[in-house]
Amino acid sequence: MQFALGQLEEAEAVFRDIMALATANGDPKLQVDALEKSARIFRDQGRMEEALQFYQDMIGIARTMSDLALEERGLENIGNLYRQTGQTEEALSHYQQALELSRRTENQAGELNALENIAKLYDGEGRLDDALAAFQEMQTLARTLGDVDKDKYTAIGESDRMTLKFVKPAAQATPPAPSAQ
Repeated sequence: MQFALGQLEEAEAVFRDIMALATANGDPKLQVDALEKSARIFRDQGRMEEALQFYQDMIGIARTMSDLALEERGLENIGNLYRQTGQTEEALSHYQQALELSRRTENQAGELNALENIAKLYDGEGRLDDALAAFQEMQTLARTLGDVDKDKYTAIGESDRMTLKFVKPAAQATPPAPSAQ
């Protein structure tokens, strides 16, 4: 409740208590949940190193449990953290690992999320060809899954990239019309 209300210090204390209880009871799913929520709290406070440690701990527990979906989610969270701090190559590496895991486990929803993160990262970096390719791959998968919202989103993303790639440079290259004197 405190987390939703923005009372981060109180929420941090609650999640530490939950983590201690989950550890004492040997409940790894509750541990992962507490770690993930704690990481978000630290991230929102700008305490990125601590957030990163919680996400890494989350991945460690997921691997111990052989829960590839949780591991994938942890990798995406770390990718988001790195992207937020401007470390785009690290972010891309984690998104690609999440994409590989989702494909290996045939988790198409996870694959869609990873592709979206990759497309956004490329777009933000101005890597329009890569962004367009990721959006197109994402759109194909969204259509396969019948995800109308993602399909629309990718269509908009594709049109934006095409505009930036072809229309804007052409407009900039067109010399201005001679002025009437």
